[in-house]
Parts: sequence; C-alpha cells; structure tokens
Amino acid sequence: MITRRRAVLLPLLVALVVFLYLGHLTVPSITLPGIALRPSPPRIVEQPHHEAEEPMLPFPLPKPPPSAAHARLGQGRWHPLPVPDRATLDGRWGPHGHYCLPSWREEFDTLTQDEKNQAGEERLLACAGWEWEPVQGALREWDVAAFAERLLNSERGLLIVGDSLTGQMADVLFSMLIMPLPNMDNPFQAFSPTVHYSEGSHVVLDHMSITLNHGHPLYHELRSRLPHVPASRFDEPIVDYMRSDLLFSYDELDPIFERVGFHHAPYEYTPFASQFPWQSHLPNATARWEGEQDSILILNTGAHWSPARWATNAEEYTKGYLGVALALLPKLLATPKLHLVYRSIASAHTKCYRHSTPVFPGKVVDTGDEETDWGWAHFPSLDRIWTEELDRAAPEGVSPGGGRVDYLNVREMTAQRPEDHLLGQDGKGDCLHWCGPTVPGTWVKMLWHIMGEQ
Repeated sequence: MITRRRAVLLPLLVALVVFLYLGHLTVPSITLPGIALRPSPPRIVEQPHHEAEEPMLPFPLPKPPPSAAHARLGQGRWHPLPVPDRATLDGRWGPHGHYCLPSWREEFDTLTQDEKNQAGEERLLACAGWEWEPVQGALREWDVAAFAERLLNSERGLLIVGDSLTGQMADVLFSMLIMPLPNMDNPFQAFSPTVHYSEGSHVVLDHMSITLNHGHPLYHELRSRLPHVPASRFDEPIVDYMRSDLLFSYDELDPIFERVGFHHAPYEYTPFASQFPWQSHLPNATARWEGEQDSILILNTGAHWSPARWATNAEEYTKGYLGVALALLPKLLATPKLHLVYRSIASAHTKCYRHSTPVFPGKVVDTGDEETDWGWAHFPSLDRIWTEELDRAAPEGVSPGGGRVDYLNVREMTAQRPEDHLLGQDGKGDCLHWCGPTVPGTWVKMLWHIMGEQ
C-alpha cells in the first residue's frame, strides 16, 4: 500500500519542483498539463548600492563672507495682509507708540485736526497691512521668551547703536517685548524701559535700557531656564539703545578725519547730533559664567552723512565715512564675546507722499532739482565701504576676537516702501523716517532670524 502511494506521489513531487523552478525563469510562455502561466517579469538582479558620499576634504569648506551670508534675507517683496484694526496691529507688533501723520492731498489745509488725526490712523493701518517675505522663505517666528533667554545668557545682551532711524528699531523692539504672553496673564508688562534724553537746543532720546520685570511670571520662568546665569544678570538690561549719529564723538573724529584728509565746514548742526559714549558698554574680555554666549551689537551710521549736513560734496565726506569704518572696525573685531551685525542704510524716497502702496522692485532715489541734497542717492556707496571692509577683515564671518560678523542688508526691502514714511505736519516733509512699526519691526525680525542661525 505504501509502495503504491510512493509510486503516485513521486511524479507529482517532480512536477511541482519543475513548476517552481520554471516560474523563476524569463520565458514568453509556459504550458504544463492543464495549467497556463503568464510570462514572468524580467528578473532584476540588484547590484550592491552605495550612497554617494561627499569627498573627504583635508579642510572644511570656507564659510561665506558677511556681505553674502544673509543676503537672501534682504531679497524678496512685500505681500499684502488684511488691513488690520488697532487690536490686530497691536497683536502683530505690540501696543507701544504706533502713529502716522496723514499724507498731503489737495484739501489738506482745510482739514480739521480731528480729520487729520483720523487720516493718520487710517494711513498707519494701511501701512501695517504688508509683510516682508524673503526669497529664502519665511522669517523665524518671533518668540519673546526665547529672545530674552538668549540675551540674558550674555554679558551685555543686545546693544543697538546708531541714529534716530536705529532708534525707531529699538522703539518697536520694546513694543514687541511687551506683547501679551501665552499663559502669563499679569497686570504688569514683562519689560520696563529706562530712558535718558540729551541736553541742549535739540533734545533727543539718546539712551534707552530695557530690563526684565521681577514681578512678571516670565522672570521666574527664565530663572528656571537659566540656572547657571548669576542672579545679578537678571537685574541688568537685556537691551541698550544708544544714539550715536556718527559713531564717534566730535573730539574723537578730529584725528580720524585728519588721517584720511577730510576737510569740512563746522560739524553738522552741532547741537543736533547725539554722541552717546556707547563703546564703554562693550563686553569685557573675561566670561562671567560657564556657558555664557556672545553679546550682540547691531549698529549703523548713514543718514547724517550728506552734502546738506557737511557743506561739501559726496566725494569729500565719503573720505570721512571711510575713516570712521577704518577706525572703528579693528576695535570691534578684536572685542571678545561680541557678535557684530552691521545694518545697511535704509532707503529714503523723494516725494514719498505721492505713494499709497509698496512698489516692486524698489524705487531708486531721484534727487530732483527741487529737493535738498540729503545724499540719499549716495547711500549705496557708503554701504559698500562697510561690506568691503567687513569682508576683508572677516572673510568667513568670524572676527579675530572669535565672534560672529554679519551684515544685514535692508536696502531693497526699504526701497519698496515709499508710502511708509513718517511725513510731516504739512503732509510732506519727512521721507526718511518710518510711519508705524512695520519696516523697523521687520529689521528686528531679520536680526532674530540671524540670531537663530548661531
């Protein structure tokens, strides 16, 4: 019985083996008794696969120079947002001090003061209905707590130095720092300013310090995040704005100008320019605690360099401007624990009151015969001095003192906003300063983006 079963099963097993074997071959068709098979797909024999590897170099690739490292932050265009109401504006930029003057129109002189105030408010909201979108993608999301944490973990925090346009940046930054914080309801603002005004015939804000309030929940949150930072650091400012229109005092400038052969009339409106001694606020050489990060300095000079202010031509005062850069940079680049960010000069616009929306590409300055020569068309040449000197002194974006060196180019993004200037009581006037928070506040966000790339 068993022998008979074996006799029957053996041919079947042989047939099964043949069937399975032939199933792995590439044939147009196979026919077995009573069975039709479709052709098998070609059999792919995989070869050993290796991921492409970057060639091993004996040295790291060079990093880009300051002028190129963040160039794409300043390339892009302004995109419209829904025109905000006041509450939405404060939600975007904080609640502090936003205002605009109305622009000139035919019936301007017949408007009442209330009507002018209303027109200024409408222009403020219209100017705030735009957002800068760099070609590289969205800017880093603003985070008050993270911003303060980063600055508290450095000796001096953020130092903001320059003229009154730089002061607008500092003013909007304060507003952004006192925005309501999630899950931190408190009757007090998280930060308080201490302000100091210059003396003389032209009074200006020449120093503002911003300090964390001990009574706010954010203080206790940041103390827990930064247990290694001395308690005394929390009593000191996280931000210092210091107005210095020319970056040196007049006494310091005399030998600088003599070295470069800059001969000029008496200094520009002597009581006007602020000369706050900001260099005394630079960080010290020795770290105060383990894990201390670099302090950050963002500075600019430019708007006070013009034929109108120096009573000489652009070629002459450019010598003095170069002298300032050559005298200042070696000291800053040798300062340890300092991240230096130089901001380009913001674009100004003649007859800005004729515009009501942004333009693309940015509007080139047209000096015109009827305009006072404020040197606005010469701003790119002044910027070029800083880019060349920064790139020469820190070709890979690192100073001899070991800190980062960056260049923040705002020329094109400001050139696209001819409608967003402050103007004057006559509806014309000031086409240099900015109306509301959007433009100088975006400089803050661009700086925050650069800080995030450390």
